[in-house]
Amino acid sequence: TPYGDAQLADIEDPQAPVGRALYLDGDGDYIDCGKEIQFDRDFTFNAVVNCFDVQKDFTAILGKYDSDDGPLVISFHYGHLNCWVISEGYHGSFETEEELSSGQWYDVTVVYEKPVMSIYIDGRLDVQEDVGRLKECDDLVTIGRQAELYKPEYQYEGYIGKIRIYDVPMNEAEVAVMAKANLEPHGEEEP
Repeated sequence: TPYGDAQLADIEDPQAPVGRALYLDGDGDYIDCGKEIQFDRDFTFNAVVNCFDVQKDFTAILGKYDSDDGPLVISFHYGHLNCWVISEGYHGSFETEEELSSGQWYDVTVVYEKPVMSIYIDGRLDVQEDVGRLKECDDLVTIGRQAELYKPEYQYEGYIGKIRIYDVPMNEAEVAVMAKANLEPHGEEEP
């Protein structure tokens, strides 16, 4: 369910990896995906993103975190991609070494293969962390917003496209192939 001015927008730049993407204007827009999606099993999350300000504090791409039980937030954090995780043996965050730029397209992938979570940028493994076993919970899954830490300075402004959640952990080669395909320019649309 979209909230605020969340909308699908056409991308006119033929070099962009998508021709249409979710556009969030940073003023309370987000998508409510309900409570059914769980992250307690192995998974792969993937999206192509273009955030206009990656220098904010915890600007969420995806979150399942509207209580203290929420197990996961994938966000930008002062120029890095960050995973905030709450599990049976882990309560904290870890982030990429690579510094990301505002206004640039990236393929971001988070793979969870119990107990290790890995972050990939443009198909390259950047960081891994032993986060234990994530819990099942009734928190909302949101795109573009962290429900628990809802503050104006945390709002996502930019594009999110090709959002996918797979119920299997992809390996490095699979992530690399997917990222390469995802980042291909969408080209000129035929009339």
